[in-house]
Amino acid sequence: MDLKEGREEGPDYSQILSTLHNALAQKNVEQARKNMKDFLATIDDPQTALLDLLESCNISKGKGISLANVIANETEKWLLEHPECQLSGFRLRMVQARVFHLVTEGQLLDYLISIYRLQEADRSFLLGPVTHLHQMGKYKEAAILSTKLNLQPDLDLEQMCTPLLLMERFNLVEAYVAGNPELQTKLLQMLDRWSLSRFNPRKLSREYKGLPLVKTDKLNPKTITKLAFRLLDLYKLDPAICSNIINQRHMGTLKYLMHKRFVEKTMTEENWSDHVQSIVVDNDWLQEQCIALLFRYCDRQTAGCWALKFGLPKEKLPRDLADILQDFCIQEK
Repeated sequence: MDLKEGREEGPDYSQILSTLHNALAQKNVEQARKNMKDFLATIDDPQTALLDLLESCNISKGKGISLANVIANETEKWLLEHPECQLSGFRLRMVQARVFHLVTEGQLLDYLISIYRLQEADRSFLLGPVTHLHQMGKYKEAAILSTKLNLQPDLDLEQMCTPLLLMERFNLVEAYVAGNPELQTKLLQMLDRWSLSRFNPRKLSREYKGLPLVKTDKLNPKTITKLAFRLLDLYKLDPAICSNIINQRHMGTLKYLMHKRFVEKTMTEENWSDHVQSIVVDNDWLQEQCIALLFRYCDRQTAGCWALKFGLPKEKLPRDLADILQDFCIQEK
């Protein structure tokens, strides 16, 4: 016996799709909406039919988005007017499971979340498809879906946002952490770690399936620093959470001041000293860097005087400078 014999074939939607496509091709959106509404009145299960229609629109390949939006919009309105047609229980969960491979950007996803009541679904049920999308290398889709369903607290921020940052999809990253200071702080702490010179985005991109290798001129320390400062300002967070980035910016200012004072000789001692002290105050690392710069830009005696002023331990100083400090101490005695 042929296995296909007796199997009920799925409904043929080619006619309604052709009708809708022709109406939209003539830019007659109202006619397309009417055609879809008339079609919905003839079927018993609009939610299942919608998925069948959307799968036929090839929206996963970026095609048929306008057609898909008309279909979904009219279905949403129909279900609101005819709540008795909405699925529930096991049947609803079955169609919910089919939604996730249709995840895309834009208004269509909002329609799907509403029509299939995904916000009401169990979080553990929703996390599975998000994790699957991520594992399949669909990082953008995973981030969009988790953001729409508010699943971020149950996901690893670094795993979710790293591929987005490597792809420079900063808008999706910002949407992912929007309204959540804890996630925003974690994001900035991650960027702060990335700002260090040993960070290798090209190497990191190899850890993510299907992610193209990052070009060497992309996501460099300068880009990361610029992004971090913009986010710090946007989220009104304490800059101290980006200690590496802040230190590097101050380090740049110190180098500038050294050049102005000892190379160009265009700053007075008093003005220069005030600027330096305001930068390095209460920061041992910057004080150490300041001494190292002084050791390079001017005489060792000046560097030694500043080292004494900072009260830095000898083991934190260049060896030659430590010897000079010892001589200073002997002279003071």
